[in-house]
Amino acid sequence: TQQVRWGMTEGGSGEGGTIFGESRQHPTYFARLRNELALSQSDSLSLGATFLAGSGDAADNETDVMGLGFDAEYQHKFGQYRTLTLQAESLLQDRDHAITPFADSQVWGYYLLANLRATQRWSFGTRYDFAEVADYDPYALTGRNPEDDPWSLFRPNPNDDESSISAWITFHQSEFAQWRLQYD
Repeated sequence: TQQVRWGMTEGGSGEGGTIFGESRQHPTYFARLRNELALSQSDSLSLGATFLAGSGDAADNETDVMGLGFDAEYQHKFGQYRTLTLQAESLLQDRDHAITPFADSQVWGYYLLANLRATQRWSFGTRYDFAEVADYDPYALTGRNPEDDPWSLFRPNPNDDESSISAWITFHQSEFAQWRLQYD
């Protein structure tokens, strides 16, 4: 099965209306392609790609930000209810201008996920997330300009990336309701 989605929305979408800047006058374009393949009776694979582009607060309609993502999901069924799901996704953001003078204009992130539906009612999972910091600003963190004191011991690491691990247990009360206990 193949799915193709594309569209355009008013600028300033997401993140409280400021994903690309304060302006709402320039449109945001998005597209999504997903292919689902049945490898066997019990195995399936989904591959996808995502594209997002928009413009910031500049007077012209030049594209300032572009996002590109790839994802994969593998599922193996052990029986009627027992299913193992493995997922991964990687995202890249490319800006014409970095958010701060000290930040990179290209940042990326990814996640890895594993979920086991052990019975009809119970499933268990874990997820690892990694993201480069898009708005790195050592001056805001220390109150001092790092260019004035390049040998300072308190100079933050420009590669101060963020990562986290999550784990959960889910009780599936019915097809439409579930209860989840999760640790982040």
